[in-house]
Amino acid sequence: VGAGVALSLFGFVSRRSQAGALRPSDGPALSGVIVLGGVVAPLLFMIGLNRMSVLNGSLLLNLEGPLTVMLSIALFRARISWQALGAALLVISAGVVLQLQGVARVDPLGVLAIGGACLAWAIDHELGQRVSLRDQAALARVKCLAAGSFNTVCAVALGARAVPEVSLFAALLVGALASGVTVLLEAYAVRAVGAGRE
Repeated sequence: VGAGVALSLFGFVSRRSQAGALRPSDGPALSGVIVLGGVVAPLLFMIGLNRMSVLNGSLLLNLEGPLTVMLSIALFRARISWQALGAALLVISAGVVLQLQGVARVDPLGVLAIGGACLAWAIDHELGQRVSLRDQAALARVKCLAAGSFNTVCAVALGARAVPEVSLFAALLVGALASGVTVLLEAYAVRAVGAGRE
């Protein structure tokens, strides 16, 4: 939610042209970006982190890049250089080596959860590329506001307790600086270099 609010303020201050505004035809791709990238992936990631250490979780997050490359090639016929493909294979190989050496030994369900999160984010990147010619600030704003609001409602419905105002403000600030900036820069990167190379 903090990210969505920050991006809304950014959009108001920048006052971009309507030439690249989101259109009704962008609905399916935008819905996929919101659901997969903003709801499903973070949920699976948190489930995975609850079953393993942050170190192991961060190692598994490297799967997002190779999965994005594979989706670009298999489903969208993207042209990927041999260097990019080789880098993706090296990332997967490194994860296998760490697993065999016991460095990244983790709960299998945790691995599946974070692997699923990486796959959801990979599809999110590919869908985001379909609307990459639109206003990227607007795309990021809609994604953060919709996903953040849905996640907040779910948390309240599941019995989340109210937090002190200072903690709430800190959470919104972290969301604005971390998630908001990340989603916006990611959207620009997809437009500039494509999902498979991002």
